[in-house]
Amino acid sequence: MSALSVLIADDHPVFRDGIRALLEATPGTTVVGEATTGEEAVSLAATRQPDLILMDVQMPGLKRHRGHPADCFFPPRYTDTDGDDV
Repeated sequence: MSALSVLIADDHPVFRDGIRALLEATPGTTVVGEATTGEEAVSLAATRQPDLILMDVQMPGLKRHRGHPADCFFPPRYTDTDGDDV
């Protein structure tokens, strides 16, 4: 069974570092890249072809990619009971 490849896309370095540490400690998971803008996330997704993208849907440079003709999937935003995006 091959490892689950993950791309982390968030403009907050402390958050990216924490997620990377958690994923690297998880057997069967490989982080294949980190993006700091929407443009970088789309580019890395196209070149690295990750199995999963963990993306901050409010980071800079992302809005112009909504409806991008490439094979990109932007999930709907979900909020928890406190109104925080999840």
